[in-house]
Amino acid sequence: MTDEFEEDYTRQNQRLKAYWVMRYLQENTDSEHLKRAVDIAEDLYDLGIPAEQKSVNKDIKYINATLLLEETAFDDPYAMDLLDALEAVQEKENQTIKFKYANRQTRGYFYDRGDKYFNEVRLILESVYSSKFVSEAIAADIEKRILKGVSKYDREKLKHITPITNRATTQNSRVFDNVKIISNAISTSLNGKRHKPEKIQFNYNEYYIPEGSLKPKKRYGRKSELYTVSPYYLMINDGNYYLLCYDDKYGKRTFRVDRMENIQPIGIERDGEEEFRGFNAKEYAKQNFAMFEGENKHITIQFVTSKCLNTVVDKFGTASNIVYKNTDKGHFTVSLTTGVNPQFYGWLCSFGNLAKIVDPPEIIEEFEEYIDGIKKLYK
Repeated sequence: MTDEFEEDYTRQNQRLKAYWVMRYLQENTDSEHLKRAVDIAEDLYDLGIPAEQKSVNKDIKYINATLLLEETAFDDPYAMDLLDALEAVQEKENQTIKFKYANRQTRGYFYDRGDKYFNEVRLILESVYSSKFVSEAIAADIEKRILKGVSKYDREKLKHITPITNRATTQNSRVFDNVKIISNAISTSLNGKRHKPEKIQFNYNEYYIPEGSLKPKKRYGRKSELYTVSPYYLMINDGNYYLLCYDDKYGKRTFRVDRMENIQPIGIERDGEEEFRGFNAKEYAKQNFAMFEGENKHITIQFVTSKCLNTVVDKFGTASNIVYKNTDKGHFTVSLTTGVNPQFYGWLCSFGNLAKIVDPPEIIEEFEEYIDGIKKLYK
């Protein structure tokens, strides 16, 4: 390494010193692990970044001011300038990098992320790893990005509690590309220009078991013909991404985004505006995801309280339009409007003799026919 190159290398590192001070504190400190300015200077020097105690103290002041500017700019870009921020960070509550003094041996700076930070990072990681539409490779990449700004002490803790869930994740590595394409098709503005939401086409995967095979495989449905729909909403339910759209033939439909392939907008303005006028996506999700699809009907079911109450509340919730009532010491009823279909009857069967439909009579009759149909399979 020539003297000229070494001098230029040192000069470039010097320009980046404040950034490296911040990254050093993010990586090596928290409220229980402190670093004095002299320690920071020494460690940076070992990394080839010339630093002195005084300059580190000054860097931290400017870093705090810059972080405060960034925070306030999120709500109001003109809330303050750098001089205002430098004045404001004289107060400890406005500092991200704080100085803590316990005794002569325990004192120094630390990067303060707040009391909720660790739990929030853990929640994000758990959400990523429990999402069925996120492949393991993408989840690992997201984890790296999330943990980039986390201290090594918190990373060690997260190593033990990051969930490794035994779930079937998508094999479609393009799921995020799919979401982007669909979002663009739904959007009313693209690249700063007005845009009319348009129809999309795609292939849709379904499983089948080839003759002589012991495992199912995937193929495109409709004999590989393209589906053409008008996209309206993207929804997440039970770890999966869904597209809610309008089909000219079938009306409202949902598709699993991770099962969609070869998605492309076709430049034709979407249909179904009348169908979705006044549409409430949250209410739709409650009726069709939190509960069951099918024709919505009002129904009352009786359950054994000690065995079923927690499960039923977890399933249906406690919204004002869902009525719970104790019928005697051991039973309660729940009355609600939900989709009634074979899936609903199957869910009810999972309770065995702990659950009973009590109203309306026509649903009781349909349920009896459903049970009789199952019985016939075993005769």
